[in-house]
Amino acid sequence: MGQAEHQPKRPEWTCEDCGLNWPCQPARDRLRSETGGGLALGMLMWSYFEDFFGDIKTRSDGAFDRFIGWTRPGGSS
Repeated sequence: MGQAEHQPKRPEWTCEDCGLNWPCQPARDRLRSETGGGLALGMLMWSYFEDFFGDIKTRSDGAFDRFIGWTRPGGSS
């Protein structure tokens, strides 16, 4: 099986495929599908959230919504 599309390019945390901030919408859709959403998705994205801050080592406005906020019920896709 090939590598999944729309993976993060680190340490910039942009999408390797479309160049948008990762997780881009295609990555979000794939991650939601792969995990079934809910707690599993939230936990996975929390680990990415920690990796993101490990790479950038500075404050980033909007990072919580970018990585975690959209995973919650009613969160923006």
